[in-house]
Amino acid sequence: MAASLHPGLMPSLRDLVRGLTLIFWVMPLALLACVQGAVTDWLRPFGPFPPVITTGLLLLALHFISCFQPQERVWQHALDRAKILAIVNIGFVPFLYWFRRVPDEPTFYWAVALLSIFGLVFLCNLNLVLQRLVAMLPDEILRSDVRFLTRLNLGLTIFVMIALGVYYVSAQLAENRPSPNIFIAVAQAFTEARRWMLLLLVLLPVAVTMSLLWKTKETVMKSVFSQPAAAPVETPSNY
Repeated sequence: MAASLHPGLMPSLRDLVRGLTLIFWVMPLALLACVQGAVTDWLRPFGPFPPVITTGLLLLALHFISCFQPQERVWQHALDRAKILAIVNIGFVPFLYWFRRVPDEPTFYWAVALLSIFGLVFLCNLNLVLQRLVAMLPDEILRSDVRFLTRLNLGLTIFVMIALGVYYVSAQLAENRPSPNIFIAVAQAFTEARRWMLLLLVLLPVAVTMSLLWKTKETVMKSVFSQPAAAPVETPSNY
């Protein structure tokens, strides 16, 4: 950023900090609401609204962030992709409630499967958004950290998607083959290991993304408040 900030840039910086802070706090709540809505009845009295509200707040946060540097096309294109994925997730999250009530319905099952895939793709794209953002900030250490951690997160999320694909295919093939086979063994192995896989392979990218969000917000705040104060304008004295 320049040594002195243009006055017109301050509102967009305010919205940028607001959006980053909102994503930092809402993203784990959205994950919790979606997981609890799919596997427990804790949120059942509230209907499908908790995951819809939390994913909707993520879209609102992206809207705040998009107010920063609207003339940068590459930056705005990355945000547009994230917004589209957020809208898709909002459309799929009500199926979590219906899947919990009617788990044997194939439509609800595959809707939840697609939601898990699009959620991971959204997480990947959010990391790319952060990478585009820090490229416009004056902190070289943060840029190198974001590049490294973004690649790590992309690798982890791609591995998770491959593992989910193998699990779904194995489960479907195991149902169609009554005799013991390798597909039944793979499906059982994934079912037994799903808890630690969820903790390690899903919570780890989310935690890393939250760390990047917080560090980026702090860098923006530091860039704003470390600006040198403008020199006072001397007015001629009237004698």
